Amino acid sequence: MITSGTSLTLSRDQLTIEDPHNWVLMVGDGANYTRDGSTISPVDGFVRMLEIPVTCFDGISGRAVIVDERTIRVGNFSYNGGGPDVRVYLGVGNDFVNGPIISDSLSGTVFNNETLELTIPELPKPWPSA
Repeated sequence: MITSGTSLTLSRDQLTIEDPHNWVLMVGDGANYTRDGSTISPVDGFVRMLEIPVTCFDGISGRAVIVDERTIRVGNFSYNGGGPDVRVYLGVGNDFVNGPIISDSLSGTVFNNETLELTIPELPKPWPSA
């Protein structure tokens, strides 16, 4: 149990992850605690259960820039190659289920701060459909 005046550092070893190969743990912000990286500290006087959002992922990071109407460039792209079938999807409003795949599988390939250039396929007009 963690109480006010103490702190706890969360690690992926404390979680049950189905496919733990090189997964990265990210601890999110939330109510009733402060966070420094993956270390959380309850606010003074808090004595109930904390709900702490955590995300595990295959270490994917980068910054996407739209170059033109057919090209997206992802700079400083890093990925540990550990996901079972990782691809880049085009989506609108966080809806990537209905968007087209715009990359080959990235699984098994390690990227370290590289540039990934993606071509947007010809899309039906209007896209996305309502």
